[in-house]
Amino acid sequence: MYNLLSNAFKYNKINGKVKITLSPEGAVSDFEYKRLTVTVGNTGIGISEKHIHSIFQRFYEINYKDSEKRGNGIGLSLTKSLVELHNGTIQVTSIPNEWTEFSFSIPLGKTAYREEQIEDNNGIHSPEILPDIATTECAETTQPEKSEESQTDKKHSILVIEDNEELLQSIRNLLATQFIVYTTTNGSEGIDIAQSKNPELILSDIMMPGMNGFEVCRTIKQEISTSHIPVVLLSAKISDEDKLEGFQVSADAYITKPFNFQLLKAQLLSIIENRELTAQKFKSTPLTQSIQVSLTSMDEKILNRAIDAVEKNIENPEFDLQAFTEEMNISNSMLYRKLKSLTNLSPNEFIRNIRLKASCKLLLEQKGNISEVAYRVGFNDAKYFSRCFKKEFDMTPMEYIEQNKTKES
Repeated sequence: MYNLLSNAFKYNKINGKVKITLSPEGAVSDFEYKRLTVTVGNTGIGISEKHIHSIFQRFYEINYKDSEKRGNGIGLSLTKSLVELHNGTIQVTSIPNEWTEFSFSIPLGKTAYREEQIEDNNGIHSPEILPDIATTECAETTQPEKSEESQTDKKHSILVIEDNEELLQSIRNLLATQFIVYTTTNGSEGIDIAQSKNPELILSDIMMPGMNGFEVCRTIKQEISTSHIPVVLLSAKISDEDKLEGFQVSADAYITKPFNFQLLKAQLLSIIENRELTAQKFKSTPLTQSIQVSLTSMDEKILNRAIDAVEKNIENPEFDLQAFTEEMNISNSMLYRKLKSLTNLSPNEFIRNIRLKASCKLLLEQKGNISEVAYRVGFNDAKYFSRCFKKEFDMTPMEYIEQNKTKES
């Protein structure tokens, strides 16, 4: 009802009229009826025959000349879902620039609903699952608020920047089951959140007041603290020029409106999974091979600098986190953030990984026995080296040598 009334005022003419009619039908007694029909009409812009059959489709938009009256294609789709959830029907008739009328009819008696759809006197009910976007809109009011601890148990985090609050809320609720979701309607604030929260992914609208999505993406990719974060741009701008501009600012993906919510979520998860595969690929790639990973030029330089720093000090057992940060000339927290996002390794784990990969090369080249190799890559204790090797490669140094001898023969 709210959406229909909101649209009736929003798309009305100056000094126009809005009319609401409630019509009970099928009298059972003096105060009981079988159905209720509600009609909301106005003297506004109206809907042409070309658009009227698609008006309830999710993200279907009519591009009125007055851009301030442009919607997002969510409200009527949600309204239709809610009406149908109540076993009702909704329809629209319109004479452009004269009179437009939305009418929905719902049953009033309990007999029209299944038992699990009816709330008893104690307020206990089995909630009906609304389809698609209806579920996301109602999730915040129907689900109990989760504790901060349960929020942090979720595996992934995402920042959503969208100036349309209705769409922002819908996306937030859609993703909340699998993501910790940070939201903002402002591009500049989005940059601040990205720097402080370090999300795994950013989803940003393009057309926003102030800093637009292209500027957000460019800033994210140029800042050392955020350049590793994938950015997905979301926009109704579908021209090749717009898409090209998105990729020129190093966007990781460009999604056009209207879009399917489930496909959007699948694409976001795919980007994160690919990043995880990239990190895993780094851990298993020998130092003698070039690391073929998809990174921004800034991240690639940082990763190569980190590898070089450890290799330069490979024989030094005192080369620790403090020495590493001094060599890289960045703070502990920044080094941790960059390496964790690019390789899923902490700085100490990264040092150990490079040492162990270097030991693989020495073992195959027979540059000494296992103890000597351990010392040459910065381990003071050969037994500890063997334990670390086993944990990293799921085999002992001797098993590694034997396995590679078998391959050669």
